[in-house]
Amino acid sequence: DSYQRLAQFSILGYLDPYQMHIVAKADAEHEAFLYGDRYMGLNARIWIAKDPTTEASLILQRAK
Repeated sequence: DSYQRLAQFSILGYLDPYQMHIVAKADAEHEAFLYGDRYMGLNARIWIAKDPTTEASLILQRAK
């Protein structure tokens, strides 16, 4: 959209205030959300690891 150039990051979607609160809380707790079904339902919350291999392993474990 017209704000994309100003934002300097990809805008993937928009959230309502309650959803923004949930995302900000997860970010503060170093967690990420894992969505994976065709209805975009939340499959899991995973810990954000500094090591990419560890994070990939966490995603594989939780995505099953």
